[in-house]
Amino acid sequence: MTNSTFSRPHGFYDRTAAESAAAAHIAAQLQNTLARFGYQRLETPFVEYADLFLTKSGDDAVNRLFTFELYGRLLCLRSEFTPSAARMYVERYQHAPKPLRWQFAGEVFRYETPQRNHSRQFTMVGTELIGAAGASADAETLGMAMHALQQLGLQGLRLVIGHVGLLAQLIEPFNLDRRLRRFVLRQVENLRRPGRGRAYVEAQLAKLYGDLPDSEPSSAFPAEALAADSDKLGRALQLLLESADLGTTGVGRSSTDIAKRLLTKQRRASQHADLMQALDFLEQLCALDGAPAQVLPALERLIAPGQTIGRALFDELRA
Repeated sequence: MTNSTFSRPHGFYDRTAAESAAAAHIAAQLQNTLARFGYQRLETPFVEYADLFLTKSGDDAVNRLFTFELYGRLLCLRSEFTPSAARMYVERYQHAPKPLRWQFAGEVFRYETPQRNHSRQFTMVGTELIGAAGASADAETLGMAMHALQQLGLQGLRLVIGHVGLLAQLIEPFNLDRRLRRFVLRQVENLRRPGRGRAYVEAQLAKLYGDLPDSEPSSAFPAEALAADSDKLGRALQLLLESADLGTTGVGRSSTDIAKRLLTKQRRASQHADLMQALDFLEQLCALDGAPAQVLPALERLIAPGQTIGRALFDELRA
């Protein structure tokens, strides 16, 4: 009989002795392969300041972090290794000879909806290559990853290569703000994954951005005015609130905070149509499937005229 008072939290797991030994063996094999490629193992803390992860992934990332407050600072359980590696580089390795080849292994935590084969706690083995760039650095990382998996005895592997820089350029014409642009860039997997698709993406959008209306902004603040002179509009809102003697609210928000919030909500409303068009475009992109000879010409047709950077990145991918 299970005592529910002491049950395991949903989305987390125990490992038996056999399971623990198997996981440790796999991780050790991967780490040994990475070491043969010259990647040194470093360790980072389980707990970091949440700002470190929000800087990399945007403010909405707080919804995917396990966070808690200590002495007025927001901390979190690590959800990946890259932000911690960046912090370590800035603090201790800026002047070290390049390139730096690091590997990391350990538990990471993400506050996601638990489902089959996808928990809130998992073991990650990863690398960072700092100070090297270009196709040769990409080839090293990809080749090393395939070799490490083959060393585990896996066969019939299929390598899927993406280009987030190209994708970011392709959605540039939709003029999304930084947070919405990051949201869109993260939806490729969800649009492709069976059982998710567009409905799931829009549900996630509603959950993360509940202040994003499903209509155009009011005519009092047309989109053109918001885009052209948001600083002046923000100051005008602040002056209006101050003149109404609303310097602070009952929860301690200043007129400046309220003005910024109102302006952000209005700007988001002005972007609703652009966001829907961006998701339409992303669906077209995700529908591309097949051999490079068929997919690359179709991808080229999706590049808008005048996108010189996007064109250059596409040429790099095709080469």
